[in-house]
Amino acid sequence: MPILPSFTKRSIDALAAAPAGTRLYYEDARTPSLRLAVTDRGAKSWVVQRRIGGRVTRITLGRYPDLTPENARKKAEQVVGEIAAGYDPQEQKREARAKRLTLQEAFDEFLKRRQLKPATQASYGYAIKGPLRDWLPRPMMSITKDVVAERHAKLSLTSPGHAASAMRTFRSIWNFAAAGYEDASGESLLGPNPVDRLSKTKAWHRLKRRDTYIREQDLPAWFDAVQALRAEPWSSTAKTVGDYLMLLLLTGLRRREGSDLMWEQIDFSARTLRVLDTKNHDDHVLPLSDFLMELLRDRATHRDGSAHVFPGASPSKPFRDPKKQLRKVIERSGVDFCLHDLRRTFCTAAESLDLSHYALKRLLNHRMTGDVTAGYIGKNIERLREPMQRITNFFLNAANQPSTSSVITFPSSLRYQHDVSRVSLPR
Repeated sequence: MPILPSFTKRSIDALAAAPAGTRLYYEDARTPSLRLAVTDRGAKSWVVQRRIGGRVTRITLGRYPDLTPENARKKAEQVVGEIAAGYDPQEQKREARAKRLTLQEAFDEFLKRRQLKPATQASYGYAIKGPLRDWLPRPMMSITKDVVAERHAKLSLTSPGHAASAMRTFRSIWNFAAAGYEDASGESLLGPNPVDRLSKTKAWHRLKRRDTYIREQDLPAWFDAVQALRAEPWSSTAKTVGDYLMLLLLTGLRRREGSDLMWEQIDFSARTLRVLDTKNHDDHVLPLSDFLMELLRDRATHRDGSAHVFPGASPSKPFRDPKKQLRKVIERSGVDFCLHDLRRTFCTAAESLDLSHYALKRLLNHRMTGDVTAGYIGKNIERLREPMQRITNFFLNAANQPSTSSVITFPSSLRYQHDVSRVSLPR
């Protein structure tokens, strides 16, 4: 490290910029702890360099020429004395930043650093910016256990589910921020997570997991209502939604996995579709039954240049909100359902056909964690073709619809089970 015999205005002004991508430090002959840092753009600033807690630490005092050499020496001597007395300036800065950190700042950094899908980001935004929007400008450390308990109780009066969602999201953001604001010993400067109060006081609500599905006796009416949508002109949203609902029922795909399908994900020669970047981050390949092959071929002949299998009002984007058409199906059929009910219906039907445990998990794209045997089973997509066709045939038979395949038959003993207590419902 170069040493300047004297820090004067003339000697400092004569210093050239550091080489590109580097920073030079000049030591003061009179005050050994004082440094002058020079960037590759020629900017100069005063720094105190000391070893604190076994680590070399640099503390910025100010910019030159705002801070003169003489005043920089005085400030450096003061800082060195404080460090000798046990004061850690860097620790104080970290504590000050932690005290200023707002929920909005922590949430923005949380979304920036986490690799979340757009739908997950939207759900987090709804949980925070709705019921907790007045907390966003507040410092995190001002949101105490009492504040959390009071807001949770208030939200629970109208919606226990929303109360739980808001507090779980806030808990995740706090844990994320706490890991980024730690003292020299690794302890969080934010303190304990205030949401822990809800666990210690057993204030969390026991929310019943939704387990609805379309029953066998309701399938004919539901199919008729959906087929009415599919009979609409190709240019209509009704036609698109009708085909989309049929695809969800006969594949068990999640709503966005179906609506976001692109034609490049359909392989007509291999008779498969591939879902990219799924919930568990694995691509999901499914064989297509005869019915779905016919449905997708028909859509392909009327695609009108769109890259999306189910385009929205703009051909360049997928459709997003089928609520109007869903209401039509519900009103016409008398079957109240949501889109995820179709995935549960697919799962329940597949289980009733006594498909193997591994086939069922692969059809639903569930990972077989902790199962050593599963790691030895090859992922041959053709092994799923017969189960997929059986599921399609089952639905068509239950709904009194003509089957597109006469190859696969199944005994009448394999009927749809009304008792779903033994079915592992999909998430």
